[in-house]
Amino acid sequence: MRFFCFPFRCQQRSHESMFRLASCRLVAAMGVTSPSRLNPVIRRMRYVLPQQLAAVRFNSSTANSDDEFSFDSTELIQREAALTNLSSNTEKLLQQFLPPNAPESARSKVAKYLRDHPIDQLIVCPTVQVTHIEDEAGEEKKAGNLSPMSVKEAMEAAHARGFVVVQMGEANGKAFVRLRNEKKRILAIIAEDLAAAGSSVSDQAAEPEEQLRLKKSVDHIFRDVVDAHFISWKSKKIVEDLKKMHPVKVGIQQFQSAESAIAKLREMCVAMKGHAETGNVIHHFTSVNASDREIAVLFSPSAQGRENSAKSIKHPGEKEWNNALSRLQGQLRKSGRAGTYTKHDVLKARNLGAVTYRVDRFGRRMM
Repeated sequence: MRFFCFPFRCQQRSHESMFRLASCRLVAAMGVTSPSRLNPVIRRMRYVLPQQLAAVRFNSSTANSDDEFSFDSTELIQREAALTNLSSNTEKLLQQFLPPNAPESARSKVAKYLRDHPIDQLIVCPTVQVTHIEDEAGEEKKAGNLSPMSVKEAMEAAHARGFVVVQMGEANGKAFVRLRNEKKRILAIIAEDLAAAGSSVSDQAAEPEEQLRLKKSVDHIFRDVVDAHFISWKSKKIVEDLKKMHPVKVGIQQFQSAESAIAKLREMCVAMKGHAETGNVIHHFTSVNASDREIAVLFSPSAQGRENSAKSIKHPGEKEWNNALSRLQGQLRKSGRAGTYTKHDVLKARNLGAVTYRVDRFGRRMM
């Protein structure tokens, strides 16, 4: 009998210790000192934590002995914190998307839409994968091979463009989202209810929001062997395009190695940031794409007429550059190449034309 009771007692103690640890982390994560706000989450965690631990034991027993599974309680804490603030965040979004004096039928439709497609703070998954981004023409384009990011990072990228993060699906604890303007879709859903409620409400909803339209995208491609003079005038030209509301793509398609391409691209971005701060050209980067043929950074100007537009210049940080370098090195490793071209030290014959000094057939000056 003692043999069967001993594992149960250890299991119960491990549940209690895990619950105390998760409760302490929850208080630190939410920054809440009032016990009344924590009681609903703590009561829910008393039931959720044993289920999570049971799933961990089941997966570890059925998996191979070589596979290791680590239980991360912080993801559960973030999800429970999001569920706790769900009602207050929903009310804020209803006030944001609904016009004043909206009927109750329109309010219920928008609430149901937010339950089916969570927006911004309503997304409870800690990690999101951006699949589509709305362009300047209002069409949703595939985002390409973007790395998964946190909800906060996705919201910053969306608000900088005047959009919101909309969840379209969820799988394996990761939400698949799109960055787009959701207000026009919500107004189209409740158009009939607003029209039936009265002309004043429908007229307020029909007023188009003031937006600055982005122009055609411009590509700036160069090599990894350009000098400081090229970077100086080229970065100034790129900032001028951003000032004229052109999204730009700054990339390198001919490089000898992944390290040289990243270093030269970072040098160009530093020069761009200096010119932009001098001219107060507000812009932000949307993604850093890396393949075996190209490394590029996409920049978008901030539409300062929009409500949620960015107020500062945002460029890739150390984390984004390290991720891009690892992706580029992986792609080159798969292709079996070090870069897109190889530099040879063999001299080539050159004709300098009429000069006032003697030169050899390679264009070198002779003494």
